[in-house]
Amino acid sequence: MSENEDGNENEHHGEDEPDRGGYQVGYGKPPVATRFGTRPQPERPNRRVAKHHSPDVAALLERPIEASIGGKKIKLHPHEAVLHGLFKRVVAGETRA
Repeated sequence: MSENEDGNENEHHGEDEPDRGGYQVGYGKPPVATRFGTRPQPERPNRRVAKHHSPDVAALLERPIEASIGGKKIKLHPHEAVLHGLFKRVVAGETRA
């Protein structure tokens, strides 16, 4: 280690912190070893489990639907039906479409 002019190694000269690379521990400044949550988080056994509705919605969006275009009933994919409706609103001059 480094030795100062008195011959003592690593003597503390009234600084707030020994040599830690300028990082000071205090309010809002946790110790470097634990500041990013290295400890395991507690389990919550009674928490409400989120339900996944995506398979149901995906199944609904894959079935063809009946739509009337020009007086004729045809089967369209739901995405196509949405685009037809949007195009109809744009042509009608609706600015929010």
